[in-house]
Amino acid sequence: MERQFLILYQISSGNFYEEVYYQDTATKPLDPIKSGYQFMGWSTLDEEEITSEYDFTSEVEENIDLYAVWTELTTYT
Repeated sequence: MERQFLILYQISSGNFYEEVYYQDTATKPLDPIKSGYQFMGWSTLDEEEITSEYDFTSEVEENIDLYAVWTELTTYT
């Protein structure tokens, strides 16, 4: 039996997950939308700025939590 792992995508409006077999790759989801923010990418760290963007071509060998990283849009009045 092949091992399966979970990729947990964490965004501010809720989480979702994907099941991936050992040494397969995760599927990059569509960019999420958050009012007043620009999506910067998926990170393996829960951080304010993206310093460790996840590489969707890498083989999955364990459960992974991915966090949506956002930057606030600047509005001028």
